[in-house]
Amino acid sequence: MRRDIIRRFQAASAVIGLVAFTAAVGLASWAALDHAAYLLQRASYSQRQLELFGHLASRLNRAVADHIRALALEHPSDVADWQRDLEQQLDALTAVTAAEVALVADNRDEENSERDELAEIARWREDIRALALAASSSPASSPQAALQEFEQQARHPYADSLATRLQQAADDEHGEIDEVHRQMDTTRRHLVLLGIGGVLAHTVAATAVARLVIRRREHLEAEVARRTASLQQANDELQRVDDCRKRFFADVSHELRTPLTTIQGEAEVMLTIGGAEDSGYRAALAAIQANAGSLHRRIDDLLAVARSGDGQIALECQPLDLCSLTSTALSDVNGLARANDVHLTSTLPPRPVWVMGDASWLKQALLTLIDNAVKFSRPGQDVILSVVPQGERVSVAITDHGEGIAQADLPRLFDRFFQAPAGRQRGGSGLGLAVARWIVEQHGGSIAITSAPQAGTTVTFFLPVPAPEAIA
Repeated sequence: MRRDIIRRFQAASAVIGLVAFTAAVGLASWAALDHAAYLLQRASYSQRQLELFGHLASRLNRAVADHIRALALEHPSDVADWQRDLEQQLDALTAVTAAEVALVADNRDEENSERDELAEIARWREDIRALALAASSSPASSPQAALQEFEQQARHPYADSLATRLQQAADDEHGEIDEVHRQMDTTRRHLVLLGIGGVLAHTVAATAVARLVIRRREHLEAEVARRTASLQQANDELQRVDDCRKRFFADVSHELRTPLTTIQGEAEVMLTIGGAEDSGYRAALAAIQANAGSLHRRIDDLLAVARSGDGQIALECQPLDLCSLTSTALSDVNGLARANDVHLTSTLPPRPVWVMGDASWLKQALLTLIDNAVKFSRPGQDVILSVVPQGERVSVAITDHGEGIAQADLPRLFDRFFQAPAGRQRGGSGLGLAVARWIVEQHGGSIAITSAPQAGTTVTFFLPVPAPEAIA
């Protein structure tokens, strides 16, 4: 235990030291990179100034030469043109130098030096204007006199002096560029040293942490293996329980369907062949037949719940007439309705209402909902079933006039195995509405229920209407 604590302390110390050193290296690297960016900008400004110095010197020499040629040939010289070109070059040079002044604002000496350059540029501008004024003055009596006058008043005092100062400024900028390159080399070496130091520090710290990480990983791997085995064992147990459940439902289906089918068949035979005129006897047979059918449907509900949870159901959808399917379902429940003295009525459109669906499953949903309505109706009351097309969907509503459902129970009616008090009194399973909702939703529809105490209940489900070409 003590050794483990010491190792953890050493690893923590290594990590803290690594973080501190990394932060220091990061700050130093950031400062070096920031200085490198500053140097690159200085070099860019100096390079641009050198280009402008060259343009100025070239244009000045050409302007002087052109003017001398014009004097010799007694042609007028376009002084305004070359003066405008030279002043535009000076404007560009002033803008670049002003930007460099702003860049070096944190260094007083360099800022003063750049401001001296701005003052020098202003003096160049005055020299160019004086040169242009001298060149545009009234010509002398002869070309030779004019040339001599230009040499004395303009060329030597302004042009030659300006060219010399331009060359001196260019030399100074070359010196600045050389200094920038020297500082860049120094900064590059600093970055290399910082990188090497960072790698070495990370290597040392990583070696110290690696041992703890390895031990921790081994512990985690052992824990993962233990939990994986536990999960596998639990999964095997769940699979065993699921297999038992599947076998249970299969056995229930077989064991219950066979006697129910026999009871229902015998009742139908006795009702068909007659021979018993006693109305009570025939009513008892009808009740046996109806209740056997109801139990049969409950078994179907149980199997539907099991299969829906397993994802084993594959709907066989095809075009079907919902009105015809509804009539068939009403006919199947008619025996149960007679046994409970409940009247079944329907409101159906005169024309077929087509939907895409699995006839068997949709019929089971209808049987479940009608069966519930009959079960919760009082003797002598009506259960009304209506089919109403509503544009892109069709609604099917089953309404009874029973005692209704409390508002607090409505949100849970579609939950599996939930039963309102009235349902428990009548021995329901709590599966019917859950199965009906599952079937409707598998068909892309929705289902809702409205009810109030002593005001009856209406269950409505909606199915999408397919495009005409789908049922053609």
